[in-house]
Amino acid sequence: MILSMSAVYASRLIKSLDIKEPLAIHKFCANNPDLSYVFVARVASLLKRKGIIKSQRGAGGGYVRSKKLVTLHDLLSATTNYKTMPGELYEAVNAKLKEIVITD
Repeated sequence: MILSMSAVYASRLIKSLDIKEPLAIHKFCANNPDLSYVFVARVASLLKRKGIIKSQRGAGGGYVRSKKLVTLHDLLSATTNYKTMPGELYEAVNAKLKEIVITD
């Protein structure tokens, strides 16, 4: 399976986030100069909409992970539309993706 750039950015972002300590997008992009700020912000918005991360406003704010364990299924369901596979194949792939943990 080839991952979209959104999924790749999401995995890099989610690996950098903590459950308690917020990380601002501009600081994440400063540490990862090969990533586009606008694209990372868009991916963060997708992850927030799916409840994988949450934002904290104000000074010292940023994004934190909502869940301790984030699977590849979580990231793909938030960033891509991979549900275009035939039914049985989709179920098999979906089961495997839920086993692959990105964070712990």
